[in-house]
Amino acid sequence: MENNTQQSDLTTTEYAEIASILTAQTGVRITSVNAAEILINYPQAKRLFAKYGGDDTGVCDELADTIARHFLDCDWPTYGDKANMDDFIGRLKNAAKVRGYTWVDESNF
Repeated sequence: MENNTQQSDLTTTEYAEIASILTAQTGVRITSVNAAEILINYPQAKRLFAKYGGDDTGVCDELADTIARHFLDCDWPTYGDKANMDDFIGRLKNAAKVRGYTWVDESNF
């Protein structure tokens, strides 16, 4: 029987892992419920996570792009973009705050 994970929804545990990855990447508190709601609009990230898991660099890159698109309508900056990451994260946190999200204390990183 063929594995049909690309068609099925992720488990609560998988959404919790995605939430943990997104929180670590951004500093924005993302719950498993938030992750599920966000990924409704980004099926590619969901499919990649279902296929490869959260330890895959490409999956983490896709999740970073997903969260940037969700809050800022742009991709996550790459090294070639020469973006100011402090500025980018600040803009992302501000956009998240407007939507009611909070962020973790940076001293915990």
